Amino acid sequence: MIDINDIYYVKADLDEVIIKIKETDAYVRKKMQDMQELLKGKNFFRIHRSYIVNVDKIKSMQSVEQSKLEISFKDIDDIVTSSKDGAKEFREYIEERTL
Repeated sequence: MIDINDIYYVKADLDEVIIKIKETDAYVRKKMQDMQELLKGKNFFRIHRSYIVNVDKIKSMQSVEQSKLEISFKDIDDIVTSSKDGAKEFREYIEERTL
């Protein structure tokens, strides 16, 4: 069992997903759509068709080519990159949260 608060991000990997937690990765036979539904309302955001990130674990974000975002996380060295559309939607999501 994985505590949702320990998840940094979820990554699509063929017919399963990789759940990134601080110490290791967990492989689960689920689709990204299933994970998105499971994490709905828990401050996770799908930034790319292959990535769902835990907003509370984000350390920093920076714009990169074609208005995409590179996201780094607290306490781990991983960096994930959004899609162009995912970056736009994520910026809007962050703006709404800060209003």
